[in-house]
Amino acid sequence: MLDAMGGQLLPQYLHENDTTLPFNGPGAIHVLYNDLEINEALKAVWLLKPQSYGINTSVIPSQVAGLNGIPMNFLLCRNDNATPWEAQTGSVLGFRGAGVEVYAEVAESGHSPFLKFPEETSKFIRRAAGEEIESGFSVY
Repeated sequence: MLDAMGGQLLPQYLHENDTTLPFNGPGAIHVLYNDLEINEALKAVWLLKPQSYGINTSVIPSQVAGLNGIPMNFLLCRNDNATPWEAQTGSVLGFRGAGVEVYAEVAESGHSPFLKFPEETSKFIRRAAGEEIESGFSVY
């Protein structure tokens, strides 16, 4: 992610040390919970834990080779302020173009569909686990 951001961490991260990256207060609501009612967003912010510094700064090798023959399920979030729509769809199309079997659905939500649409997200996960169930999201 650091390479994609031109070597700069996103402003929502508070860089305290090279081990963890806590979210920087108000930025979390805009980035992670932009489509939630404000009181629900504030509750969610209080539950946030720091993220690994390494996950945002380490080079990740190609994942395609390890995914051959393994179906992937991808929940795209149309109003996500953390991961732009173009990056999400680009990932799905890139994996599909590399021969990975990708099943994708679209949630009309921000970055946290499990908070905005808990029932539908649960059904999406259950479907990914093999249950014959419709989530209520649209297929991409």
